[in-house]
Amino acid sequence: MKALYFTRIDYLSTKVQMKIFPFMALLFAVLLIGNKREEGSGTVVMVGLLYMMFAAVAISTTPFGAGRSIDVRFLMTLPANAVSRVAGRFLYGLSLLGISLVFGVVLAVGCQSLLGIGLTAAEGVICLLVLETAVLLVVLEYTVLYLVGEVRGPYILNLIRIAPAMGFFFGGMELTEELPRGTDGALLLSGEAVGILQRAAGCGLAIAAILVCGAVCLCTYVMRRRDY
Repeated sequence: MKALYFTRIDYLSTKVQMKIFPFMALLFAVLLIGNKREEGSGTVVMVGLLYMMFAAVAISTTPFGAGRSIDVRFLMTLPANAVSRVAGRFLYGLSLLGISLVFGVVLAVGCQSLLGIGLTAAEGVICLLVLETAVLLVVLEYTVLYLVGEVRGPYILNLIRIAPAMGFFFGGMELTEELPRGTDGALLLSGEAVGILQRAAGCGLAIAAILVCGAVCLCTYVMRRRDY
C-alpha cells in the first residue's frame, strides 16, 4: 500500500521528536512504581496514559511543519495519488496514538504483574475514552491543517499543535480529579454508570472510525483541488 510509504516519510521527518516517547514511557513507569494503592493506582495509570497521549497529539502535527514548500512539491511528484498521501499522513497520526497505547498497556500490565497495580473496569473504560478523544483531536487537527495548507499557515500550525494538546491534557487531569473515589483511591461508580461509560466507549469507536474515513475523503478532495 503506497500510503505506508508516506507514513514512513513522516516518521523519518520527525525522528528527532520521536525520542520523547521513551522519556514519556519512563515517566509513566516511575508514576506507576512510585504509586501506592491508597493513592489510587488506577488514577496513576490514567494520568500516565494522558501524558503519553498528550505527547502523541502534540507530535502528530509535526510533519505539517517539517517540510518546506520545496519538500511538499517533491512529495507531490512521487508516483502516488492524493488518497495515498492523505491516508499515509492519517496513518502516521493514528499510529502515534497506537504506539502510546502499546507503551501504556505494556507498562500497566508489567506493573500489575510485579506490583499488583491494576485497573478497575470503570478505569479501563475511561482509558479507552481518553484514546478515542485523542483520535478525534488528531482527526480535527489534520482536517483543519489540510484546509489551511501546510505551507501557508505556520501561525495556525503552531496554534493547532499546542492548544488542543494542552486542552486535552489539562482537561483530562481536571476530569480525573473530579471522579468520585473511595478511601482506597478506587473509582466509586455504580454498575449503571459503568454500563453507560461502556456504551459511550462503543459509540465512540464507531464515531471515530466514521470521522477518520470522512476526514480522509474531505482532505483528499482538498489535495486534488489545491495547486502547490
